[in-house]
Amino acid sequence: MSALPARSSKKVLIFNYEFPPLGGGGGKASFFLALELVRQGWEVKVITSGFKGLAGTEKIEGMEILRIPVLRRRIHRASVFEMITYIFSSVVFGFGVARQDRPDFSLAYFGIPSGPAAYFLKLFFGIPYYVLLRGGDVPGFSPQEMGFYHRLTRPLIHFLWRKARGVIANSHGLKDLALKSLPRMEVKVIPNGVDQELFNLSNTTQEDSREINILFAGRFTPQKGLDFLLKSLSLLPPHIPSIQVWLAGDGPEKSQIEKLAHEIGRDGLKINFLGWQLRPQLYQLYREADIFVLPSRDEGMPNVLLEAMAAALPVVATRVPGSEELVRDGENGFLVDKDDLKDLAQALEKLVNQPGVRRQMGMEGRKIAREYSW
Repeated sequence: MSALPARSSKKVLIFNYEFPPLGGGGGKASFFLALELVRQGWEVKVITSGFKGLAGTEKIEGMEILRIPVLRRRIHRASVFEMITYIFSSVVFGFGVARQDRPDFSLAYFGIPSGPAAYFLKLFFGIPYYVLLRGGDVPGFSPQEMGFYHRLTRPLIHFLWRKARGVIANSHGLKDLALKSLPRMEVKVIPNGVDQELFNLSNTTQEDSREINILFAGRFTPQKGLDFLLKSLSLLPPHIPSIQVWLAGDGPEKSQIEKLAHEIGRDGLKINFLGWQLRPQLYQLYREADIFVLPSRDEGMPNVLLEAMAAALPVVATRVPGSEELVRDGENGFLVDKDDLKDLAQALEKLVNQPGVRRQMGMEGRKIAREYSW
């Protein structure tokens, strides 16, 4: 194992199998953290997945992006097999980068699939690494979807945590879940930040408009609870204003969600499937929406919730870790019990019918979001 040479430059290597425009919240978080490290004088290199139409190497806002060969078919998610191809490819390319650059440390976004490459750099070059927990990489998270996967990978996950210089969760709820899996592990909490551009957004909707725009953004998976949201809409009373529901995202449940949306028969309700949105498109949606809703069954700390708050939108979210730390019930939005259709419908009805409350909660949310920076 070779020692790091003495030098004045500060270098960090980030491993993440998804990085904008690929993936969801984890990719977005790694982008903004990398950007902040660049601003603080670090040399940042990111090793992420290649994808059709994207350059193999690219310089973005001072950070160097290396997109390595993997098997990946979709921009919004990767299968377990596709993640495995990232593990092997990141080990090979990470070795080459580390031998040439000798970073001070590496960051592994998600213990799996990014952790193995970071571990091998520690093993061969003595480069310490930190594991940044995001949710899906923690045993016990979303057990209906990921229980079998976690049973298979738990020994490797625990090994990678133990060998890391530090394990960092993005919420206290996620830390507690990690400690249930490995009780004597030290886990730090560093919450997500929010893009400061969003504080400059002004809402473009008209208060006297009878049509209310409700926005959801995220993957179409059971974890995100879109079925819960759509079923709750059918409980809204007929006298409330017309509603447009904007579903920004994609995922394996899309066909089921489309079928459910078609089955909901309610006058004055339009459900729009917008597809996967890149950052400029999503920011425009924040400007045009009236309410943001995140009906998740599990979360780490959702970037989209912070972004909606920074854009001065009132929010409705479920009482799950991460979301509970951002939403102050009755102040910047409402917290509802997950899968409680009546609870969610009542919260939405309150916001739909009261433009003054929407405005007040939106401004309170913006104030809270200012406490979070990268």
